[in-house]
Amino acid sequence: MIIESPREDEYSFIYDSWANSFRHSFWAGCVPNHLYDQVSREATRSILDRGAVVLVAVTPIAGQEDQFPEVRRVMGYSVSEPGRGVLHWVYVKNDFRGMGVGRELLARTCPDGEWTYTFRTRASTRFLGPRFQWNPVAARLK
Repeated sequence: MIIESPREDEYSFIYDSWANSFRHSFWAGCVPNHLYDQVSREATRSILDRGAVVLVAVTPIAGQEDQFPEVRRVMGYSVSEPGRGVLHWVYVKNDFRGMGVGRELLARTCPDGEWTYTFRTRASTRFLGPRFQWNPVAARLK
């Protein structure tokens, strides 16, 4: 597994998976269905535009790293603002869950100290430990 900045063509996956995953969260709030895509993409865009750090966990195709270095598969990603101690989102594709991808992303994204997380899901309440405190307002502040 390699953890690095995403390539330009991987941002569409980040936008889509973040919006689709959070849409089903109890804590997503009351956004009308016909406006959800517009609202969620604008929220993501504003977080990324203000300098959030995005890291992707990728895996090259086994045995083809030298022949095809451009071939890689995104396993998961994280979005954070380390200078503010804010974690916005951690996502791991279903195929890679239970393999330590989320733990490794979290270790690289939030190495130590107290952190705030802004987008709550059932998984985040189980996955994030006591050093993470939920505060959705931090996603709205610049």
